[in-house]
Amino acid sequence: MDNMKQVYIERDVAEFLNLSMYQNQITFLSNLMLSSKSDQILEKIRIEIDTEGAWMEPFSYELAYLPVGLSVKIPTDKIIVKPIYFLQLSEVERSTFQIRVYQDENLLIEEVVSIALHPLSFFGGFNTLPELLASYITPNHPYIYAVKSKAIAYLEQQNLPVKFEGYQATDPSRILEMMRAIYHALQAQEIVYSALPPSFEENGQRLRMVDVIAKKRFGNCIDISLLYAACLEAIDLNPIIIVTKGRAFVGCWLHQDRFAQIINEDKTAITKRFAKGISEIVVVESTSVCKGASINFNQAIDLAEASLIERNDFLLSIDIKRARVSGIKPLPLKIDDSFDLEHEFIRNQVDLKMQEETIVVGKIYKEFEGNDNKSISKQKVWERKLLDLSLRNNLLNLRMTKNMLQIMDVNIHDLEDLLVDGKSFSISASADAPILKQYNILNPSLHPSSPAYQLAKEELAHNRLLSYYHADDLDTILTHISRNAKLSIEENGSSTLFLAIGLLQWRDKKTLAQVRSAPIILIPVELTRRSINSKFVLRSREEEAMINITLLEFLRQEHGLDLRDLEELPKDGKGIDVAQLIAQMRRAIMGLKGWDIVDQVILGNFSFNKLILWNDIAHQSEEIAKSSIVRSLIDGQLRLDIGKEEVPLDFDNINPSALALPIATDVSQLEAIFTSNQNQSFVLHGPPGTGKSQTITNIIANALYQGKKVLFVAAKKAALDVVYKRLAAIGLSNFCLELHSNKAKKSDVLSQLAETLEQPQLKGNFNFQDEANHLINAKKELQIYISQLHKQQPIGWSLYDSITALTTLESYQFAKIDLPQTFFDSLTNEKWRTWKDLVIDLNSVSKIIANPSQNPFKGIALVQYSSAIQQEVVSSAVELNHTLLEYGQLLRQFISNFDMPIQNLSWSDLYLFDQLIKSLTELPETDLSLWKVLLSKSQEERLQKWISDFEIYQSRRLFLLNHAHKSVLDANLTALESLWNEAKQTWFLPKWFKKRKVKKGLSAFSTIPLHEDETFDQFFAYVNAFQQIRTVVESKEYEAIHQGLGSSYLQEDTNLKLVQEQIETLKIINGQLLALSNVTVTDIVQKWIEKSKTKTTQLIPNQEYTLQSLTKVWGKLLIKSSDFQTLTQLDIRSYPVQVDWLTEIEGKMSGIIDQIDYLKNWTNYSKTKEKAISLDLNWFIELYEKDDLKQEHLLEHFDYIIHYNLANKVIASHEALNMFNVRLFEDKIEKYKQIANSFTELTKKELLLRLNERLPNNTIEALQGSEIAILQRAIKNRGRGVSIRKLFDQIPALLPRLAPCMLMSPISVAQYFEVNPDQFDLLIFDEASQLPTCEAVSSLARSKHAVIVGDPKQMPPTSFFMTNKVDEENMEIEDLESILDDCLSLSFPSKYLLRHYRSKHESLIAFSNAHYYDNKLLTFPSADDLNSRVTYQHVSGHYDKGKTRQNKFEAQAIVEDVARRFQNAKTRKQSVGIVTFSQVQQNLIEDKLNELYRLDSELEAWATESDEPIFIKNLENVQGDERDVILFSIGYGPDENGQVSMNFGPLNREGGWRRLNVAVTRAREEMKVFAILRSDQINLNRTASEGVAGLKNFLNFAEKGHLVLDASQITTTDNHANLTQNIANRLRAEGLIVNVNIGTSDYRVDLGIVHPQHPKRYILSILLDGLNYFQAETTNDRELVLPKMLESLGWNIFRIWTLDWIENADLIVESILEKVNALLLKTEEHDHILANVTESIHQNGYHIEEIDYSPIISKQIPYESTHLPKAFAIGEEGLEDLGNRALIHRQMELLIHHESPISKSFLYKRIMEHWEAKPSVKIERILSEIIVDVPSHVTKHRQPFYWKEQSVVDINYYRSNAGIGRNSEDIAPEEIIVALQEAVEQNLSIVEDDLVRYLARQFDFQKMGKQIEFSMRYAIGIAVEKQLVTQEEGRIKMIDNK
Repeated sequence: MDNMKQVYIERDVAEFLNLSMYQNQITFLSNLMLSSKSDQILEKIRIEIDTEGAWMEPFSYELAYLPVGLSVKIPTDKIIVKPIYFLQLSEVERSTFQIRVYQDENLLIEEVVSIALHPLSFFGGFNTLPELLASYITPNHPYIYAVKSKAIAYLEQQNLPVKFEGYQATDPSRILEMMRAIYHALQAQEIVYSALPPSFEENGQRLRMVDVIAKKRFGNCIDISLLYAACLEAIDLNPIIIVTKGRAFVGCWLHQDRFAQIINEDKTAITKRFAKGISEIVVVESTSVCKGASINFNQAIDLAEASLIERNDFLLSIDIKRARVSGIKPLPLKIDDSFDLEHEFIRNQVDLKMQEETIVVGKIYKEFEGNDNKSISKQKVWERKLLDLSLRNNLLNLRMTKNMLQIMDVNIHDLEDLLVDGKSFSISASADAPILKQYNILNPSLHPSSPAYQLAKEELAHNRLLSYYHADDLDTILTHISRNAKLSIEENGSSTLFLAIGLLQWRDKKTLAQVRSAPIILIPVELTRRSINSKFVLRSREEEAMINITLLEFLRQEHGLDLRDLEELPKDGKGIDVAQLIAQMRRAIMGLKGWDIVDQVILGNFSFNKLILWNDIAHQSEEIAKSSIVRSLIDGQLRLDIGKEEVPLDFDNINPSALALPIATDVSQLEAIFTSNQNQSFVLHGPPGTGKSQTITNIIANALYQGKKVLFVAAKKAALDVVYKRLAAIGLSNFCLELHSNKAKKSDVLSQLAETLEQPQLKGNFNFQDEANHLINAKKELQIYISQLHKQQPIGWSLYDSITALTTLESYQFAKIDLPQTFFDSLTNEKWRTWKDLVIDLNSVSKIIANPSQNPFKGIALVQYSSAIQQEVVSSAVELNHTLLEYGQLLRQFISNFDMPIQNLSWSDLYLFDQLIKSLTELPETDLSLWKVLLSKSQEERLQKWISDFEIYQSRRLFLLNHAHKSVLDANLTALESLWNEAKQTWFLPKWFKKRKVKKGLSAFSTIPLHEDETFDQFFAYVNAFQQIRTVVESKEYEAIHQGLGSSYLQEDTNLKLVQEQIETLKIINGQLLALSNVTVTDIVQKWIEKSKTKTTQLIPNQEYTLQSLTKVWGKLLIKSSDFQTLTQLDIRSYPVQVDWLTEIEGKMSGIIDQIDYLKNWTNYSKTKEKAISLDLNWFIELYEKDDLKQEHLLEHFDYIIHYNLANKVIASHEALNMFNVRLFEDKIEKYKQIANSFTELTKKELLLRLNERLPNNTIEALQGSEIAILQRAIKNRGRGVSIRKLFDQIPALLPRLAPCMLMSPISVAQYFEVNPDQFDLLIFDEASQLPTCEAVSSLARSKHAVIVGDPKQMPPTSFFMTNKVDEENMEIEDLESILDDCLSLSFPSKYLLRHYRSKHESLIAFSNAHYYDNKLLTFPSADDLNSRVTYQHVSGHYDKGKTRQNKFEAQAIVEDVARRFQNAKTRKQSVGIVTFSQVQQNLIEDKLNELYRLDSELEAWATESDEPIFIKNLENVQGDERDVILFSIGYGPDENGQVSMNFGPLNREGGWRRLNVAVTRAREEMKVFAILRSDQINLNRTASEGVAGLKNFLNFAEKGHLVLDASQITTTDNHANLTQNIANRLRAEGLIVNVNIGTSDYRVDLGIVHPQHPKRYILSILLDGLNYFQAETTNDRELVLPKMLESLGWNIFRIWTLDWIENADLIVESILEKVNALLLKTEEHDHILANVTESIHQNGYHIEEIDYSPIISKQIPYESTHLPKAFAIGEEGLEDLGNRALIHRQMELLIHHESPISKSFLYKRIMEHWEAKPSVKIERILSEIIVDVPSHVTKHRQPFYWKEQSVVDINYYRSNAGIGRNSEDIAPEEIIVALQEAVEQNLSIVEDDLVRYLARQFDFQKMGKQIEFSMRYAIGIAVEKQLVTQEEGRIKMIDNK
């Protein structure tokens, strides 16, 4: 028995047991378990279950053992219950049973359990096993068959199919017919109703089974429902039992279906299924069959439906079919055979003939099938994102207020049809409703059968709608609704009044108990009443009804129901098919528990936060798509006209007057301003602190300057305020209207417009363009120097680069080698690069060869090498060397024998020597005497004369000998010649005799016959000539010649040709000898003669052989040298030698032979040299081979030569460089700075003047109907009766003049302006990264161009009220996070602001710049750059992770730091901001600070009332704020156990790094991080979040005070690398500590001198005119922006100019030392004052003054009538007289000349009045004939108008009509147009009707007639057609030609 305490029983026992449980195998005992806590196993365990009653068999179960510490489940399904016992029970009986556990025979434990035993007919209630109720439905009882028989009789009686075919009949109507037959059969039983006990649902009750009902005819609702259900099941239908509080109904499926579960506790699962259009289930009030009810089947259905709809007491429903499928069977009933059912039926037969009922199911709508392939537009995406899916939205969570009125339920389909038909409805109060003054009541839905519904239905037929309210309450509600609807139209341009029909009743997942309502269909309506005493009338606005889009999107996002196809509402013949829509909605929500749709009607104003934006997209999609940007966003493709590829612009030379820049700008800002000025849309990237708001201000100012309308949009008012303050600071506040809120005060708007309208006229005393030119000239003086200094030369670098290089190379002390200046004309960068590469190669080769000038291979140009080639070279060299030796020996021997003093011969000498040898060889033997003659100039001349004479002599002699005998040569023929001459003078006969004698005498000499006289004369002449020349050649003059010729002279036989040959050869030899020898040829020849040498063949011994040998060896030398040259490319013949060619070439060959193994190295050099020559580098090779270059610094020397010559060339070519003077140049800088600063101030004045010029003249009375009059009226009555939007609509031309810049939120833009791209010329979005695209679209649609300003690396849009779920099926058209992201994804043109100005210490931005901006931000180092302003303070403590999620330790540390800062006089001046990483930490610090404030009111005042009070914000809302000091509380960190979670709140989210980037860029002067967390405690292996990684890096940065340097950034630097280093080295040599390139971004301070006394600060910065200076791009940046920024960061600046440095380096170093010493002594240097500049740029006299408006000179002039010359005869006769036609012609000319334009009719009238004639057809014909010839210009309108000349058609006046009597048609339209333009110019725009009346008055028409009106409107039409004015919406407006 000791174990008894250690065995335990566990079990589940039913509260009762009945036969139904037994039959359905539900055991009364379950989960029976034994367990032992004994320390040993219990063996032989037996379990026994028994009872004292007879209702069960004893049960026993044995266990081999009971294990220790474990529970053992005992099977109880074998327990046998005795059903007979229960059949015999008549009442509930309480019984017990025992559970005993034995070990062997020892009882271990015993339990006695009580249980209730129910009789057969007792049901246990719905708290336990309610599904067992199905077992009490017994469809097979005989009584059921009897009922079925009766039902068959009814069917037959109704002429319906006599059968029960169940669901084989698919028509629901047939199902209802069968149910109705059963219903009537049961009615015929006259069952008497017997009530239920009050709590039968909980405690159960005795049921009257079928057999009892059959016998006793009594039953209650549950009894009869079970009976009806049994009958329905018996005819193969699926019944449902529905139980409510105290009642039960029967239902039935109208098609073959069943619930998924037996028990359903959702009433809406029933109500949805019996609703119209669904009709899946029908419910019947079962007690309606009872005796005395007289309720037909349809009425029974209505009763059941009404009860379920109108009452909220539903308990559950039981699906009998599902129960049967689950195994719950009908109970077996005992049948009494003695009971005659058929007899009973006959005895109780009741007449079944009743009034025929119509079965109406109505149209059933199938399950909604969405179109999976239906595309969704971008506009739809925007619409969805704008929807407010919060419970604040009435469209999702209907809240009854005074703005909502519930209409009593009617048929919503009929109501919609009536509204579509144009019916108007009055709204009536409830007759019996009390005055409640409560408006939050939503009455339950009514069933159509209810009396209230029937009353409302009847009223609807009479166009009346009923409400639930008393008349007073109703009037209050309707008045409120009407006013709000009207206000919405006025302020938003659209109505929010809708009639909501159909409400979805739904349940939120978080508050399932609360039923919420949402309208389904929204019908636009209007609510009006004629007077205050009349009823409100409701009618349709005749706009398309719509489905509740917000609801559809909510269902899609929250419940996965895609009902987008329902956006296109189903239609019927009139309007919406409401029934179909409601049915499809019901089917869609069928599976949502507790959801239903009620056919209720609500009138009210339905709106949400962004409805205005949504309306734009939903209802004006075509209009918004006209914007090119919006179209781009829709199409996903850029549709902007961005033109051609951008050409880089010279921003430094933009005319200052072309842009208005009232605030100084840097070049990146200038580029953005310029681009906006070009009417281009683009994205402006504005990283933190880059002057974004400043740039926006300049963009706006410039746009206003250009006459544009500007819209500035920002989601946050703080961003708007920043820009507004900047605009106000430059004097533009009056022209900027701030309307950020859509709830803006009308009075404020009118007040500002009134103030601007009343602005006086302004005038300036300056010429803006002249001052701009002044600035241009000052700028050009500076540009020339810097542009030329840094101008890239064709070689690829600038003069500055060359000077820098020369400064670096000067330590080598290279020789300065001048190259021709033209040398650089064709030297390009590409060519220089090839040169450089070649020199590098040459430098390498030079290290493997001997000095070229002494190298034996010098001259060899081999470019290929092999051992074979090497062998050939050495062989050739050996052979050549041998030949050289041989020839040299012969040569020397010859020279020695030749007695010619030759010592050293070059190759040319040798060649000449060879020619000498050849000449000597070829020279015929000649006497040296002849050579000597030739050596004397006089003798040579005589010789030449002799040769000439002797040649004549020989020719004449030969001639004579050819015609005469030789004797004639010596004959004396003088006598014969005399006789012949006499004969010629005598008469004939003597002549004949004498001639005969002469002929006879001559015949002895002549060998030819002489006959003619001429032949005699010729013969005598020939003989005489010969004898004369013989005398000459034999004269003494030539004796020396004859001697000199020596053996060559043979008198008349001398071979003159030989002599000449000798002479020519000797002359050649003379030249050769002269060239070869140092002595004269004369001396040589004389020496030969003195040695008794007489012949040329005697000059040397064995002369012929020697000469031949020399010639032969010389030929061999030529061959060998040629071979060697061919092989080696060495032209040894021209090889330069110092002394003797043969000797040196012999030595060279010997050297080649000796050094032949180095031929390969030389070949490499040869190849390099060959390439160099091909690249025109032969000059450098020559310098190299001549040893003019330092071989060890070949590269450097090459660079030096190039840079030296280039620098000299550039400086010499430009006066600005050549004449550079530092003092004069710095004076020019000062001059420019003063002019530029003055011009910036002048720009503000000019801008104000331009805007002022556009204001209307407020001294002129405005015309009624003009925009000015409208505004003045609104100002006067304080805008009563007119909204801001309506006012803006009425003054579209005036508003841009008064407020050309509007500062608004996205919502207020849509609120106050219509969709029209021409509303604004320029739209600027600020903080675009935080603006969702869907919110930006409305603004974009109202502007021509846009500048999207933001930073994609900062905060994305917040989504507190926005939908934030993505349509994954339509990802391709989903928006990105913001309008900025979307535009960037379209490759929108982008501009970048790159200079960071906020941080006063570079370390404050260094982290973000490095990690998020790729170091592209140009940041500026401060004078204390050696310190970090980002510090880390470790705080001891822990993060309360599990409870408060706060960090009280960091919070306390921050609060203490704030207190310390307040106590310190220096830090108290700094503004402070506190940033936390979570909202809860923010709250904690706020609480702690408040506690501190309570203790110290002064500290509170300092913290909260200063210009920049302390802010405490978190990562989510700190964007846009900045302070001097930012204190960080990380918050997160180790918990109490030292564990660090990797969850850092917002940082872990997508884009968390962007939040961090925002937070760490808020500080101007200092950033202090308070943390219990260290960077090494963040484990990136545990998270992939970029934000967390960023936090780790940031903490590491704060801890160390510097960025982690990437290994790739560490490079070795040459201290002599550039000019900066050169200067630094010079200063270091003077003992200064100098750092170079100070800064962390691309902008660096060139040099900084460390303060000797404060090593963490710099005392002086030195700025050069190098790349930092030049790359500033604009003069403004170089001389104003950058120096000013550095000065603001604490720098003292000293400037060094490159050209000054290369000339005066020593003086500059001296000046720097003086400057440092002065700063140490804190002495102020007096800057040089430019006396000559100050006067020229002094602009204190420039100002703007107020002036009175100039009086408006009207263009109206008097009509001057012309005096016409009188006629002699007047009257009609005078006009008809032909003689007067000339006079009439003259009169017409005068009238046209003086009174033009004059109409034809008025012209004729004036003539006829003058002639005192009456009008007639005849006279008009006469005048028409005359007018044809009158010179004039004619314009044709309705009649001709005559002008004196064509140019006068464009008149600028109009004439008064007073006293003239012109009709309106006689006034030329051109005159009327002048008056029209005058009026419109003064009033901007006028209502056309008012303008017509005004024009009529101007022409003195007091009354308006049709003709007058026609004339005025005709002129207006012409003016519009000519585009002189525009006509819009009934107004005539001036064309604004900006």
